Amino acid sequence: AEPSRGRGAVARPRRRTIRRRGADDVSCHRREEGAVMGDILRVHYVGSLAADEKVVDTSFKTGSVPQKVILGSRAMANFPACWEPGLQGMCKGERRIVGCPADMAFGKEGQMPFIPPHADLYYQFSLEDLTQRGLRGRTGDL
Repeated sequence: AEPSRGRGAVARPRRRTIRRRGADDVSCHRREEGAVMGDILRVHYVGSLAADEKVVDTSFKTGSVPQKVILGSRAMANFPACWEPGLQGMCKGERRIVGCPADMAFGKEGQMPFIPPHADLYYQFSLEDLTQRGLRGRTGDL
């Protein structure tokens, strides 16, 4: 049984990623311009524990160089599983918050000493650059 949530308790991220447009809304047509599998993205991010909002990882510690990711590549295995679905559909200049439940983050092991076992996380993303290489506008089976 799950313990009751008292006043001020933090709600656990949902099983799927949570996507929100930020205050800096950008205009783009997701189907034509949003990130898809095969695209190269350069993102700034801040990862925080959902329980207390403590920052556990950030791209800003690397001298403000955005992290390069290629959606759908084997290299995505180096990042929490919530990143790939959470980044899909983003447009250049967009900011997004992605909820990352423990089973899509670092699971029962955590990543000590910064991320405890069974920790839910939130990632704040800012898509700085997008190189389109993936297939767009396709419907049906490929």
